[in-house]
Amino acid sequence: MVTGYLQDLGVANFEFLETKNIPLVAKIKTQILIVEQNSTNSFCKNSTSRDLLALMLKAIGVDIAKTICINSDSVEQLSTKYIAPIIILAGDFVKYENDYFVIPHPAEILKTPELKRDAWEILKKVKENL
Repeated sequence: MVTGYLQDLGVANFEFLETKNIPLVAKIKTQILIVEQNSTNSFCKNSTSRDLLALMLKAIGVDIAKTICINSDSVEQLSTKYIAPIIILAGDFVKYENDYFVIPHPAEILKTPELKRDAWEILKKVKENL
């Protein structure tokens, strides 16, 4: 059944969609989304990796409390759940280096301190985009 104003506008029944039964899925908004792949020393919870990540972000003027940290293997589906102008991938995400900011995972930096320089160079680029 077409309501009066739609009928006046010439909108037919088949063009009218009632949305009351369609669930709305809100995307989560954040300034910075930080993604890791499955990790034994996850920065998504309190850990030495999270402490290091917090220090790394603080160095570029970002409070980790104002970011969202997630664990995900599906980078392609991030845009369906999150709205974030800056996405940092931490870990083995080499194939995404052209599309996102990719840094070594903080757990790897703790094991191999030489990776700090690589992370710092990327984080300087993140700072330029804030």
